[in-house]
Amino acid sequence: HGSALNTGLSRAKGKYFYTVDGDDWLEVGALGKVIDAMKRVTDGGEDIDLFIVNYRYNQLDENKNHVVHYRNALPQEKPFQWKDTKSFSPFQFISLHSTIHKTSILRETGILLPEHTFYVDNIFVYNTLPAFKNLYYIDANLYQYFIGREDQSVSYKSMINRIDQHVKVIKIMMEAYHLEEIEDKKLRKYMYSYLGAVYAVVNAFLTISEKK
Repeated sequence: HGSALNTGLSRAKGKYFYTVDGDDWLEVGALGKVIDAMKRVTDGGEDIDLFIVNYRYNQLDENKNHVVHYRNALPQEKPFQWKDTKSFSPFQFISLHSTIHKTSILRETGILLPEHTFYVDNIFVYNTLPAFKNLYYIDANLYQYFIGREDQSVSYKSMINRIDQHVKVIKIMMEAYHLEEIEDKKLRKYMYSYLGAVYAVVNAFLTISEKK
């Protein structure tokens, strides 16, 4: 929700900023691994802009789960930049759940999300990506994303009912950059893929909704 993220960032006091939704949770063992890695890297003098972790979809109503990881796409346990990345699969998008942002850089971007709007996590991640140069991937399944409740914002019914908010979000993303002007080729390729995937989802729900 845009209002909550804006408030959270304005009040954040720590060096890094991470969000957890009220109906999700963090895996305790993974949290310990992530904190240890962050302390080790930063205490060693590395200035990391963005830590990336794995997350797991937990569809509890069907007793299914699926981990989104980046082992094939990102160097592990060492600092890197976008030029060092490999190709991402269509299902390996870096999400709000997998990003631990340096707070000062987030604030420098001037990111301000539309109030009373869902699905703004795409804006939050996509619109700020070019600002984060020094990256670090921790292969830990930290975020546990709960899906399957009927009243969730990501439920089929909610997605249809809030299609106007999807359109609002994709327009903001599309207007954020002229992607051909992004200098780093691999970051530019990734952002094209990210934008295309979100656009495809919005287009699909628009078609299903049968709204004009």
